[in-house]
Parts: sequence; structure tokens; C-alpha cells
Amino acid sequence: MKTSLINKRTNRFWVVAFLTLLMIVFAGLRLWRYWPYGMVLPSPSVKISPIACQIDKDSDGLDDLRDILAGAKAEVRNKPQYRSAYYQGGYPPESEGVCTDVVGRALMNAGYDLRILVDKDIRERPEEYSRLGGQPDSNIDFRGVANLLIFFNVTLRD
Repeated sequence: MKTSLINKRTNRFWVVAFLTLLMIVFAGLRLWRYWPYGMVLPSPSVKISPIACQIDKDSDGLDDLRDILAGAKAEVRNKPQYRSAYYQGGYPPESEGVCTDVVGRALMNAGYDLRILVDKDIRERPEEYSRLGGQPDSNIDFRGVANLLIFFNVTLRD
């Protein structure tokens, strides 16, 4: 009698396992129609009209918008290691950085030094940067997300 109870439990386990496997196989077959193994689904096509820019600050033959975009792409391809640290002189090595360094390096590619621009803005509009408590630090302020949000919003309003 004890043996038949064990057999019933074992049989129940295999029945559940078989049904689960069957459900997985059927679900897979159903999805196969929509995304066959190895096939990459096409991404939607997005068409963006080019924006013309007459400024080429660094005189390299690329207008600033294309230059900034090229700098951002190059920075992403560079794959810097995420490292949030304080650097004397402000800039981390090219092999390190944080999200704001992508912005800074992209702008630098077009001839704009974000550190200088943010420092100037902090000096000219200290009331906008109240979170600095009157203690700006040019080695780090241009790398702070909160400061960049203020900088770009203030600059865009002018």
C-alpha cells in the first residue's frame, strides 16, 4: 500500500512536469511565428529632418550640431568605465566618466568647454545655483546633473 502511494506521487509529478513542458513548447511554437529564432525584428523607421546650423566654432568643417553629435557618438564608442570621483583639474581620464562627461566631451568636440561655460554662468547668476551655497568648485560643478539642468535651462531662456 505504501508503494502505491509513492507511485501515485511520482506519477503526479511526471504528469505535472509533462504538462508544464507541453505548455512551454506550445507557447514557443505560438511565438515562433512572430519572432523565429535568429531573426531580428525590424525596428520602426524614424525620419528626422536635418536642422541647419551656421556655426562651426572649431572650424573643422562640421557645423556645431553635427560636431556635438559626432563627439557624443565617439564617447559612447569609447566605452568609458563609470567612475564618479573628484578630479583636480575637473576632467576625468578619457577611460573614465559619468553621464555628464558624455555631454561635456560631446560639446568639447565642437569647441565648447562646458567647464568654462558653467563656471562663467555660476559667477554671473549665483542666485540660480543656490544649492552651491556660495561655494562654487570649478573642478566638479560642471559635472553635476543639477547644475547642468540649471545651466541649460537658464541659457535656453536668454
